[in-house]
Amino acid sequence: MKVLTTTMAATALLLSGCSSIDTTDAQSTSSEARTDGYRCDKVVAVGSRMPTRRCTTASQREAERQEAERIMNTRGISSAANN
Repeated sequence: MKVLTTTMAATALLLSGCSSIDTTDAQSTSSEARTDGYRCDKVVAVGSRMPTRRCTTASQREAERQEAERIMNTRGISSAANN
């Protein structure tokens, strides 16, 4: 009987701890981020299972997109010239 009571008390403590987490702050920052252009993403590196948080602005993402496009165009031209 003691074990059952102890188990029930521990379960109640664990569940009350989980329900006390406030998610309104995370939701408000993500909505603010969308209006500002600032965004955080979870990124997983190749060979790892651990995601890291990467935060960028809209201009940084656009610059990265343009750089990737430039690299792809350059590689396409050089590989076509070698054939």
